[in-house]
Amino acid sequence: MKQIKLVIWGSAIVLLGLIGGTGWLIYERIESTVAPKEQATKKDVQRIEAEQLQQKKRIGEAEQRLTELENDLAEYKSRNDKRVGELEGRVSSGEKKVSDLEKRASELEKRSDKTEDEFKQVQADLVQARKELDDAKKERDQLRHEMNRMQTDIDEIKKALGIKTTN
Repeated sequence: MKQIKLVIWGSAIVLLGLIGGTGWLIYERIESTVAPKEQATKKDVQRIEAEQLQQKKRIGEAEQRLTELENDLAEYKSRNDKRVGELEGRVSSGEKKVSDLEKRASELEKRSDKTEDEFKQVQADLVQARKELDDAKKERDQLRHEMNRMQTDIDEIKKALGIKTTN
Protein backbone atom coordinates (compact mmCIF):
# COMPACT_ATOMS: atom_id res chain seq x y z
CA MET A 1 0.00 0.00 0.00
CA LYS A 2 2.80 2.31 0.84
CA GLN A 3 4.37 1.60 -2.49
CA ILE A 4 1.19 2.52 -4.36
CA LYS A 5 0.96 5.77 -2.42
CA LEU A 6 4.58 6.52 -3.23
CA VAL A 7 4.04 5.76 -6.91
CA ILE A 8 0.90 7.94 -6.99
CA TRP A 9 2.60 10.78 -5.13
CA GLY A 10 5.71 10.44 -7.27
CA SER A 11 3.61 10.49 -10.44
CA ALA A 12 1.73 13.54 -9.16
CA ILE A 13 5.00 15.35 -8.43
CA VAL A 14 6.40 14.46 -11.87
CA LEU A 15 3.14 15.59 -13.48
CA LEU A 16 3.21 18.88 -11.55
CA GLY A 17 6.85 19.34 -12.56
CA LEU A 18 6.01 18.81 -16.21
CA ILE A 19 3.08 21.22 -16.00
CA GLY A 20 5.21 23.82 -14.21
CA GLY A 21 8.10 23.42 -16.66
CA THR A 22 5.78 23.73 -19.63
CA GLY A 23 4.17 26.81 -18.10
CA TRP A 24 7.58 28.34 -17.48
CA LEU A 25 8.66 27.71 -21.08
CA ILE A 26 5.44 29.27 -22.38
CA TYR A 27 5.95 32.29 -20.10
CA GLU A 28 9.57 32.76 -21.27
CA ARG A 29 8.52 32.50 -24.90
CA ILE A 30 5.82 35.15 -24.43
CA GLU A 31 8.20 37.44 -22.57
CA SER A 32 10.89 37.19 -25.23
CA THR A 33 8.55 37.85 -28.17
CA VAL A 34 5.94 40.24 -26.79
CA ALA A 35 7.72 42.55 -24.38
CA PRO A 36 11.49 42.30 -24.30
CA LYS A 37 12.84 44.27 -21.38
CA GLU A 38 15.99 46.28 -21.58
CA GLN A 39 17.52 47.29 -18.36
CA ALA A 40 19.83 50.26 -18.30
CA THR A 41 23.15 49.47 -16.79
CA LYS A 42 25.16 51.87 -14.73
CA LYS A 43 27.46 52.38 -17.73
CA ASP A 44 24.47 53.27 -19.90
CA VAL A 45 23.31 55.85 -17.37
CA GLN A 46 26.81 57.31 -17.11
CA ARG A 47 27.13 57.43 -20.90
CA ILE A 48 23.78 59.21 -21.20
CA GLU A 49 24.73 61.68 -18.47
CA ALA A 50 28.05 62.36 -20.24
CA GLU A 51 26.21 62.93 -23.52
CA GLN A 52 23.83 65.33 -21.78
CA LEU A 53 26.76 67.27 -20.33
CA GLN A 54 28.38 67.46 -23.76
CA GLN A 55 25.11 68.61 -25.27
CA LYS A 56 24.71 71.30 -22.60
CA LYS A 57 28.29 72.40 -23.26
CA ARG A 58 27.63 72.60 -27.02
CA ILE A 59 24.45 74.58 -26.39
CA GLY A 60 26.35 76.96 -24.12
CA GLU A 61 29.05 77.41 -26.74
CA ALA A 62 26.44 77.98 -29.44
CA GLU A 63 24.65 80.57 -27.29
CA GLN A 64 27.97 82.29 -26.59
CA ARG A 65 28.78 82.29 -30.32
CA LEU A 66 25.30 83.65 -31.03
CA THR A 67 25.88 86.48 -28.56
CA GLU A 68 29.22 87.23 -30.21
CA LEU A 69 27.60 87.23 -33.64
CA GLU A 70 24.82 89.52 -32.45
CA ASN A 71 27.41 91.92 -31.02
CA ASP A 72 29.40 91.75 -34.26
CA LEU A 73 26.24 92.39 -36.25
CA ALA A 74 25.34 95.39 -34.09
CA GLU A 75 28.83 96.81 -34.55
CA TYR A 76 28.75 96.06 -38.26
CA LYS A 77 25.31 97.66 -38.59
CA SER A 78 26.45 100.84 -36.85
CA ARG A 79 29.49 101.10 -39.13
CA ASN A 80 27.51 100.25 -42.23
CA ASP A 81 24.61 102.55 -41.37
CA LYS A 82 27.09 105.41 -41.32
CA ARG A 83 28.63 104.19 -44.59
CA VAL A 84 25.18 103.74 -46.18
CA GLY A 85 24.31 107.29 -45.12
CA GLU A 86 27.49 108.57 -46.75
CA LEU A 87 26.74 106.58 -49.89
CA GLU A 88 23.18 107.87 -50.01
CA GLY A 89 24.61 111.38 -49.72
CA ARG A 90 26.95 110.59 -52.60
CA VAL A 91 24.06 109.15 -54.59
CA SER A 92 21.91 112.25 -54.09
CA SER A 93 24.82 114.58 -54.87
CA GLY A 94 25.65 112.40 -57.89
CA GLU A 95 22.05 112.60 -59.06
CA LYS A 96 22.15 116.37 -58.68
CA LYS A 97 25.46 116.52 -60.53
CA VAL A 98 24.05 114.33 -63.33
CA SER A 99 20.99 116.55 -63.55
CA ASP A 100 23.12 119.70 -63.69
CA LEU A 101 25.40 118.17 -66.32
CA GLU A 102 22.41 117.09 -68.41
CA LYS A 103 21.04 120.65 -68.28
CA ARG A 104 24.42 122.01 -69.18
CA ALA A 105 24.76 119.52 -72.04
CA SER A 106 21.37 120.51 -73.42
CA GLU A 107 22.29 124.20 -73.15
CA LEU A 108 25.56 123.56 -74.95
CA GLU A 109 23.75 121.61 -77.62
CA LYS A 110 21.35 124.49 -78.18
CA ARG A 111 24.02 127.09 -78.25
CA SER A 112 25.73 126.83 -81.57
CA ASP A 113 28.53 129.22 -80.64
CA LYS A 114 30.12 126.70 -78.22
CA THR A 115 32.83 124.49 -79.54
CA GLU A 116 32.51 120.80 -80.14
CA ASP A 117 35.38 120.07 -77.70
CA GLU A 118 33.59 121.70 -74.76
CA PHE A 119 30.46 119.69 -75.58
CA LYS A 120 32.47 116.46 -75.68
CA GLN A 121 34.09 117.32 -72.33
CA VAL A 122 30.70 117.87 -70.74
CA GLN A 123 29.49 114.56 -72.16
CA ALA A 124 32.60 112.82 -70.80
CA ASP A 125 31.97 114.44 -67.40
CA LEU A 126 28.37 113.26 -67.60
CA VAL A 127 29.45 109.69 -68.38
CA GLN A 128 31.94 109.79 -65.48
CA ALA A 129 29.31 111.18 -63.10
CA ARG A 130 26.84 108.46 -64.12
CA LYS A 131 29.52 105.81 -63.57
CA GLU A 132 30.27 107.20 -60.10
CA LEU A 133 26.55 107.24 -59.33
CA ASP A 134 26.14 103.63 -60.45
CA ASP A 135 29.19 102.55 -58.42
CA ALA A 136 27.84 104.27 -55.29
CA LYS A 137 24.42 102.63 -55.78
CA LYS A 138 26.00 99.20 -56.24
CA GLU A 139 28.12 99.59 -53.11
CA ARG A 140 25.12 100.75 -51.10
CA ASP A 141 23.01 97.80 -52.31
CA GLN A 142 25.85 95.36 -51.61
CA LEU A 143 26.19 96.60 -48.02
CA ARG A 144 22.44 96.33 -47.48
CA HIS A 145 22.43 92.79 -48.90
CA GLU A 146 25.32 91.76 -46.65
CA MET A 147 23.58 93.18 -43.56
CA ASN A 148 20.38 91.30 -44.45
CA ARG A 149 22.32 88.06 -44.96
CA MET A 150 24.01 88.40 -41.56
CA GLN A 151 20.63 89.05 -39.90
CA THR A 152 19.24 85.94 -41.62
CA ASP A 153 22.18 83.84 -40.34
CA ILE A 154 21.59 85.06 -36.78
CA ASP A 155 17.86 84.37 -37.05
CA GLU A 156 18.62 80.81 -38.23
CA ILE A 157 20.98 80.25 -35.30
CA LYS A 158 18.36 81.58 -32.90
CA LYS A 159 15.76 79.31 -34.48
CA ALA A 160 18.07 76.29 -34.16
CA LEU A 161 18.63 77.10 -30.48
CA GLY A 162 14.95 77.73 -29.88
CA ILE A 163 15.45 81.41 -28.97
CA LYS A 164 12.68 83.79 -29.94
CA THR A 165 13.75 86.64 -32.22
CA THR A 166 13.38 90.20 -30.95
CA ASN A 167 12.47 91.71 -34.34
